[in-house]
Amino acid sequence: MLEYVASKSYKNTTLSNYIEAQQNASQAYTFIDHASLQVASNFQEFDQPVAILFEDKDCTACEDFHQNLINRADVKAELDKYLFVRFDAYSDQKIIGFDGKLTSPRQMVKDYDLNYRPGILLFDEGENITKIDGKLYSFHFNTVLKYVRGKHYQYYPKFSTYLRARQAELLEKGVDINIVD
Repeated sequence: MLEYVASKSYKNTTLSNYIEAQQNASQAYTFIDHASLQVASNFQEFDQPVAILFEDKDCTACEDFHQNLINRADVKAELDKYLFVRFDAYSDQKIIGFDGKLTSPRQMVKDYDLNYRPGILLFDEGENITKIDGKLYSFHFNTVLKYVRGKHYQYYPKFSTYLRARQAELLEKGVDINIVD
């Protein structure tokens, strides 16, 4: 919006038209393949941990997410223990949810209030345990994956409590924790 005012574009166009023109002029994100990604559209019978990744053409952090997070060997090893699928957050593709009801990626994004891309929903035994709706670095990302897969949510209802316990455990063992890597 500052650019709209600074460039005095308000003299020639409305703010909504300016924003639309900027979006059309910007280069759209193209989905990146990843070896851990699988294809699924019926989640009704999955009781294993499931990670559903939502991206879209407007995603400004998705390339970084692929290159600097999920391509790390430690993260990939943890993701490989999940059914890891990706959907276009704008898609109306028909999928069957864990509850057996017909839905779409667009509707799931609304239902789970995912506002950030890439956004991730983590499920275990068909229940949504948590969501990742902001940027995480490798330590926190791996820890949330372990939190769900290891069913630690049964003992630690809040991820933050588990995270503190996990950090203390690792530090006690002398493990160096890099939270910004």
